[in-house]
Amino acid sequence: MIRLPSFAKINLCLELLGERPDGYAEIRTIFQSLRLADEMTFERAPAGVLEVSCDDPDVPSGEENLVWQSARLLMEGHSPSPPAGARIAIRKKIPAGAGLGGGSSNAAVALVVLARLWKMNLPAGRLLDLAARVGSDVPFFLHGGTALGLGRGDEVYPLPDIDETDVLIAVPPFRIRTAETYSRARMRLTARSGGHTIRRFALRSLPGETGYSYVINELEPAASQERDMLPALRRRLVELGAEAAALCGSGSAVFGLFPDGSPGCGRLEEARGLLSREFPGLRTLRSRTLRAADYYEALYESAGV
Repeated sequence: MIRLPSFAKINLCLELLGERPDGYAEIRTIFQSLRLADEMTFERAPAGVLEVSCDDPDVPSGEENLVWQSARLLMEGHSPSPPAGARIAIRKKIPAGAGLGGGSSNAAVALVVLARLWKMNLPAGRLLDLAARVGSDVPFFLHGGTALGLGRGDEVYPLPDIDETDVLIAVPPFRIRTAETYSRARMRLTARSGGHTIRRFALRSLPGETGYSYVINELEPAASQERDMLPALRRRLVELGAEAAALCGSGSAVFGLFPDGSPGCGRLEEARGLLSREFPGLRTLRSRTLRAADYYEALYESAGV
């Protein structure tokens, strides 16, 4: 049996640059890994057998699960057929439907482990191609750490690690419909496209130089049309000491950054209690950013395949 963590992510910056010919939004984003993680276990099974289970009833276990899709892509692209099947179990710690990338992270871990389990010897480029076919965020989870995402988010370029910092995640008692959020966001882009330039972040604005002024998520206005709690959560996180706060991906979670030594860092537990009382049904999670080297060790060196 192989047991591995499957780490969450946040988007430190997410900018909408336009609409692509394929109908997807053109984005520019800075991904950041978190120590918050699901636990995945892999067991060999007879050839042709593929089973995916999850302890969260809200997560599909069949063909709709990205782990299942990743495994099928590997099986179908391998000649001869893999010498064994697999039974995969997911123990969820990352909230589903919160914009933290849990499903995409699970899919990436499955690609790495199964490719080794089945002795496929796939080059890194081939693994990235398969990851992009599964989902836009999946390629990032083959890298981890801090990274720039372009295109649909599937073109990933590693960046220097930011300083490690505590992250407080506020998870509302509802989900955001990703497709509808992007659809509303694209309408906003179309409406403002004439003569307007969408602000682009500069790589030099990473922490250590100008702080967290680049933290922004341009999906928030579209997501807030569905749920007005989201901007209220972001503002409250800043009031409680976060150096910056933003929507996680397309939502529904909102994160706040509490760097070591900052005034808010020592008040994290107090902030969690206040948020839970002020926003009924809210769930809070405390995590920490994860460096690329630690991510690599956990995923690639600890697989034990």
